[in-house]
Amino acid sequence: MKKAKKEIKVQGRGGTCFQPLIDFFTTNSKIYDGLIIFTDGYAEVPQNKPATARKILWICNNEQSYKQHLEWMRTMGRCCWIKE
Repeated sequence: MKKAKKEIKVQGRGGTCFQPLIDFFTTNSKIYDGLIIFTDGYAEVPQNKPATARKILWICNNEQSYKQHLEWMRTMGRCCWIKE
C-alpha cells in the first residue's frame, strides 16, 4: 500500500464502442448461436450485416434508453428493456 497512488484520476466514462464486439461476432458467427448485449445504448451505431443482426439481442437498462435508441437497435437485431 505504500506504493499506491495518493490520487487517482478517472478518465473516459461513456466511451462504449460496439464495433469490435460486432466484428468479432460476425467473424465467429458460426461458432456462436447469438449475442446478447446489455447496454444503455449511448455509443456510436455499429455497422453490421443483416444476417448477423438476426442473431443479436440488445437489452437496454431502462425504458427511456430503449425508446431513445430503438430505431437503430431494430436495424441491428431485436431489442427490449429491463423493467425497473
